[in-house]
This record gives sequence, structure tokens and C-alpha cells, in this order.
Amino acid sequence: MFQKEKFVERNENARAAGRVEGSDPIEEITKRCIRIVENPIGDSGAPAKRGAPACVLCKAHDFSKSGFGPRTVIICDQALPKGEWFCCTDCNNIHTCLENLVAGGLKTLPETSLTAIKKKQVEQGLEPSAELDIRWRLLCGKMASDDTRVLLSKAVAIFHDRFDPIADSTTSRLDLIPHMVYGRSLKQQDYGGMYCATLTVNSTIVCAGIFRIFGQDVAEIPLVATSSECQGLVSQIGLVG
Repeated sequence: MFQKEKFVERNENARAAGRVEGSDPIEEITKRCIRIVENPIGDSGAPAKRGAPACVLCKAHDFSKSGFGPRTVIICDQALPKGEWFCCTDCNNIHTCLENLVAGGLKTLPETSLTAIKKKQVEQGLEPSAELDIRWRLLCGKMASDDTRVLLSKAVAIFHDRFDPIADSTTSRLDLIPHMVYGRSLKQQDYGGMYCATLTVNSTIVCAGIFRIFGQDVAEIPLVATSSECQGLVSQIGLVG
């Protein structure tokens, strides 16, 4: 027992339990449980190799290590977070909503949007068509099936039709557009969390856009494009001409 107690000062569990003279068990537990969760994206924009993952949605990493508050993260030593996790309920809810939209498949446009399309048709001197089936769909590379991969590839084709290839600055050759559409992360670029939205007219994709949401307040939309053959055709797609 004497030999065991000699090494107690080096034992983190003994120190946290207050067995080491002069140690405050509450302070020790607080120091061990409250940690700064590091951003998985490094300064160069590349995924960091070390550190616990930050929030999968907003990428927040400015957590507080002093006391308890809205930006305090408590992590149990025996249950370190793995995979995707969220810094708050709002980020979790937004992520769940996006996943539900992806799983929900094709959706009809709101009545207000359909009314706007018909109004534009009238302004162009065209007879509003009741045969147009206009729908939208949210896609995600991480949740892609064989069917949705075909749709994602069509979105890539639209972007390639309207934009020059976006080259990787490190190689000057790699085209980043497919990686953005499919939400793939590279060594120097992070495109995780990217979603692709498509607009279809009579089952044909005429418009596509990619976006990523960072919490409640910020979102980015790097690319939006309409296929060449549908450019300016208000009679067909109304909102995206």
C-alpha cells in the first residue's frame, strides 16, 4: 500500500478523486471534462489531422473553457465524440430538416411560385400551360443512391456547360466542380455538408444549385446554373430564366 500511494500523485483518477493532498476534486473534474473542441478545418482550408471534430453543420470551434455557458462543451473521458455531432439543438434540427428533405424526394413548388410562373407567362403573351410539371429536389452525395447519383451527374453536366472548370490551386488541373456537387473533401479543400438542389420541368433537370448552411445565420451558394437550352425560356421554367 505504501508503494502504491507513492505513485498516487501521477495518477489522474486519484487526483480527480481528491486523494492527492492539496488538489480540488471539483476543479480537477472540470479541467478534464470541459475542453476546447478544435475545428476540423485547418488554417489553409484543409481538414485538420488532429483535434476533436467541431460541429458538423456550423463548423463552430470557438468554445469556452472557462466556466459554464452557451459555448461550453463537456466531454466524458469514456465517451469521446465520434463521427458527426452538433454544438446545439438548432444545428441538430437544421441538419435533420435537410436530411428529411433529401429523403423526401421530388416536391412540388409552392402555390405562390406556380402563380408567379403563370404571371410571367401572361406577361410574355403566352397561354399559361397546365401541362407543365415543375418540381424541385434536394440531393446529397453522402446519401446518394444509384438513382440520385444519376441526378447529381446531370447537375455536374449543367455546371460544366455554364462554367469553366474550377481548378485546384495546388495542382492547377483537378476540376473541383464534381467534388463540390458530391460534397467530397480533399486534402486542401473541404466541401463536406454541401447539398445540391435541382429544378425539373416534366422530369427534366433544367436548373441546379449547390449550397451549404452554417448554423442559423449563414449560408453559402457558390454555384447556380440553368442549362443552355433553357436559358431565358420563361414559358418553361419561369423562375430560373
